[in-house]
Amino acid sequence: MPGNRSENSVPENGTKTVRKKRKSSKRLIIPVYLLIVAILIFVVYAYPTISGALKRTMTVEYGELKVTENVTCYIVKDETLYFANAEGQIDYLYDEGTLVRGGSEVLTISPASVSEDTALGSFGEHASVFASGGTLLDTSSSLFSGVLGSLQTEYTAAEEAEETAEQEELQRYISRLETLEQKGEDGGSGILSDLGVIPENYSIPEPGIISYQLDGYESELNPHTMTLLDRSRLEQIETSSEDVSRERTRYGEPLFKIVNNTAWYAIIWINEEDLGKYSEGNSITLRLPDGDADGKVERVSENDGDIMVVLKFDTYYDNIASLRKVQTEVVTSDYSGLMIRNSFIASEDGTAGVYVLDVTGDSKFVPVKVKATDGEYSLVESGYYYEYDETTGESQRVDTVEPYDEIERP
Repeated sequence: MPGNRSENSVPENGTKTVRKKRKSSKRLIIPVYLLIVAILIFVVYAYPTISGALKRTMTVEYGELKVTENVTCYIVKDETLYFANAEGQIDYLYDEGTLVRGGSEVLTISPASVSEDTALGSFGEHASVFASGGTLLDTSSSLFSGVLGSLQTEYTAAEEAEETAEQEELQRYISRLETLEQKGEDGGSGILSDLGVIPENYSIPEPGIISYQLDGYESELNPHTMTLLDRSRLEQIETSSEDVSRERTRYGEPLFKIVNNTAWYAIIWINEEDLGKYSEGNSITLRLPDGDADGKVERVSENDGDIMVVLKFDTYYDNIASLRKVQTEVVTSDYSGLMIRNSFIASEDGTAGVYVLDVTGDSKFVPVKVKATDGEYSLVESGYYYEYDETTGESQRVDTVEPYDEIERP
């Protein structure tokens, strides 16, 4: 009948409902897609880590372990400052950072008038403090008299060997310590050239690296007196240096420094619990801006509760002349051997060990000897090790884990 709707007709709002459902479905596509991506990321990256941490067993395998520490180190070098012996025009014969042979003439000064003093920038600011009597050394240190005595002994030996250059260098540091001992920090003359030498000519007696980048700490941060360095004062130093290369100079102004590249040092301070990592003679690696440097622990000393470690390096490093204060890492242990996650190591009767599974799935406690740890993994002895028995006074063999043993989390 006209006006009647057929049974198959769709209401007008029915079309709108279908459209709304389609729009709702489209809106769900993006959230669902993002959820799937997030799940995939979790499965690929996060799950293996988490599942590994939750595993109840692991297989003992070989690996490498590096134990590192973040440190602030102060670079100490055998540096000699050279000052102008005349007023005039400078003629440089070597570029910055060049390794110069002993006996080589490194520059000349030709007579010429100079209108004004050289602006010495940060070098002048730092060096003037020490020229006036200031110091980075702890003059009240119990090591003071011993260091002074050692310098005087070295001076006598250099005198007998007729090593003039060595005598002059040692005398500078002896005079410095004697002045600090007698007059304190008010005994300086204020003359910058007292911090180095004014030579008759510029033929250097010993080989070394020439540098025109001066920071003013050359006279204080030296191998002869480094064990007297005061930690709190050293922490306040600035690392800026000044390029003093120029056309003309007045008498007594700084010209360059020669750095002995056969040996240099890094000073760090450690906590008492880290003493075992820095036994004298131990090998270490210092991670520096332009590459790693391998060295050894030269000396460990304590002064008023502060534990100083002196690290020695005899390897060439490109930018050693300008390096002074560095925040970096030191590798104290670099081992290879059997690796075990620390969470798998248990203790029975005070003995560290792991639970090794046999073919039937039963576990047995097996002692282990930890050689090094980085906090997450430990490197242990393989097969067997020896342990001293105080009761018998003999070393007893102890059987331990083998490669590919399966161990169970306690």
